[in-house]
Amino acid sequence: MPLERIIENSQAIDSDRLRAMYDYWRAKAGRRLGPRRREILPEEIKTLLPWIWLADVVDGGADYRFRLGGEEIIRFVGRRLAGGLLSAHDHAPFFQNMRARFDACVRARGPLLVGPMRSAHQPRDYMNLTVLLLPSSENGADVTMLFGAVEIAPAFAPAFAADESESLSSPSLLPT
Repeated sequence: MPLERIIENSQAIDSDRLRAMYDYWRAKAGRRLGPRRREILPEEIKTLLPWIWLADVVDGGADYRFRLGGEEIIRFVGRRLAGGLLSAHDHAPFFQNMRARFDACVRARGPLLVGPMRSAHQPRDYMNLTVLLLPSSENGADVTMLFGAVEIAPAFAPAFAADESESLSSPSLLPT
């Protein structure tokens, strides 16, 4: 399965959470590029809110301003990013990857599914991410905001040894 792909229907999505997010976006977007911000109503997607994020597209994609990150995203990143610019974090590989995916969604002008992929965020580099990026448009012509959700899961779950003296670095405990 390719790491980054444009999707045309929810059958391309394995995650129930991300599939529900795509279906919500598709219903709101209809045949348009994407819904307007005011059409995205938190009360309609309460169960998805912890994994949702919003980012404004600044100057056609020259930068991105974080608008909102759900509680699970805040927990994963380790802080709130709302109000800040993505360019303020260009030194970190995690945010460099994020910028590449944001740029790809703006260029594609359609829904993009990325992953599963190993996180490049150092405190959480043991996690896999699958990210759904969805365009939003205030004017019907330009991608003015990105709306999406993330699935976060352990990259692997090692089996625990019966003998507590074995360490997690033991070859028998590493995934094959």
